[in-house]
Amino acid sequence: MADRYHYLSSIGIAVMLAWGLPLLFPRENLRKKILFPAAMDFLIIMSVLTWKQCNYWENSIKLWNHALKVTDESYLPYYNLGIALREHGQIDESIDNFKKALQFRPDMPAIHNNLGLVLVDKGDLTSAAKEFRQSIYLRPNHAGAHNNLAMILYRQKQFELSFDYFQQAVNLQPDYANARYYMALILAREKLHEKALFHYNNAV
Repeated sequence: MADRYHYLSSIGIAVMLAWGLPLLFPRENLRKKILFPAAMDFLIIMSVLTWKQCNYWENSIKLWNHALKVTDESYLPYYNLGIALREHGQIDESIDNFKKALQFRPDMPAIHNNLGLVLVDKGDLTSAAKEFRQSIYLRPNHAGAHNNLAMILYRQKQFELSFDYFQQAVNLQPDYANARYYMALILAREKLHEKALFHYNNAV
């Protein structure tokens, strides 16, 4: 599941060893001859394995690539690797991993939403809008997907339709500053300055 879950379960083993070994080796000289060398060997092995394991945690890309090698088929490593690759500007690789994640979980709105975001980075607004719509279809209360689709419509100068999606994002999440800011811009275009000012103030 995850390396960190091993720590808690190891406590019981450590207690058993600490209290049990002196009973198995009651003579002090025997403990020095057997347990001390064994403990040193154990620590050396663990140190080497720890050094190796730390390499996997160098960054998120190495971590999730390693996860793909050691886990059963699952959407999660592909999904998280897609996020990490996007953060490092590796757009095409990010898209590929999100698509692989969707092969396992086509019903997961977060994957569609993140795929849409990276498609926007690539400049493929049509495909991005399709992913945001699918995310909304799967999870109608996804404020982020409403906002992201509205942003595309705004860039395409479909201001009225864009406003409707921004409004839905705000209805779902009243403190959504980005949505309120763009609602204000659209209202200002229509010379509805008082309403625009209301949303500007809320965005602030």
